[in-house]
Amino acid sequence: MGWNCNVDGVSGSAYTDLTTKRPTSAIIARLEDDDRRWLADVVIFDLGRNDGRVAPDQLSESVRNAYKTASRLWPEAEMVVIAPWFLTAKMDDFTPRQTVLDVIDNYDDFTLIDPNLSDWVTDPRTSRWVIPGNEPHFDQRGHDFVADRLTTMLREANLAEVPVVDAPVELSN
Repeated sequence: MGWNCNVDGVSGSAYTDLTTKRPTSAIIARLEDDDRRWLADVVIFDLGRNDGRVAPDQLSESVRNAYKTASRLWPEAEMVVIAPWFLTAKMDDFTPRQTVLDVIDNYDDFTLIDPNLSDWVTDPRTSRWVIPGNEPHFDQRGHDFVADRLTTMLREANLAEVPVVDAPVELSN
């Protein structure tokens, strides 16, 4: 799609504090740091897989805080949420997925992508692309597969031609 992308990916990241199982300021601090470092025309959330042992009310609060913060930091950017998913298994009844689906209903201007409703996790090749001994992480073939699926779904959501809304400021001498 020709986008210049920045990734704030941290292994084991979540909407909540995984030690206390409570809402955390860590995701908020990361978003605020991202705002200082990067311009954003599209913000994509791909979190929640690690929130499986968190109470739904605690998770809901953390999810809402993250979405409110991103909306405040990048008010003109397109917001995309990938519902929590796993690489090799459908998770229809996975609590974090359902919590995100419930919260996203209150964010009409956010685009939801739900891998559980597509062929991301049912493609028989995905189990061959998991790094041996390092589940659930993909090798390069798996990353290419997910990038292809995400690109297709972004195009289907009419996000292929996103206008530049967070342009660099021209500096004068």
